[in-house]
Amino acid sequence: MDDPEDDKHVKGKIQELIAFFEDPFNRKKIERSLQMPWRESPPLLLNDLVQFTVVHAVDNAQYGEYFDPVETELLLTSMKLNVPLLSDQFEFQDKLLEAEVPVQVYDIEDYDFAVEQGISASDFESMRDL
Repeated sequence: MDDPEDDKHVKGKIQELIAFFEDPFNRKKIERSLQMPWRESPPLLLNDLVQFTVVHAVDNAQYGEYFDPVETELLLTSMKLNVPLLSDQFEFQDKLLEAEVPVQVYDIEDYDFAVEQGISASDFESMRDL
């Protein structure tokens, strides 16, 4: 990061997250979820407003030729859990639209809209049927 203060802040937050995930209690929850494909961990509570769920996603050839393995796992997880994707990768967003993948995707700039309002699952399904 260009600003030394921002860089210091981000590095501090990354260290906090590493410590959070390495905590023995959280680590045990994560390790249990990694024993079976597509298994979800119990919620890992960061604070009163934030929780993590770890999903042991497994690459699937359904979209493997068009998307790289990480993108494939992200979109398959989104589809399986019926949750939207949040991305700042314009190329990935464009590929999702071109491939007509049935997932909601929000640009990072639309984070507030995605969290506060979003598009309901029924609205999304009706738009997909058009």
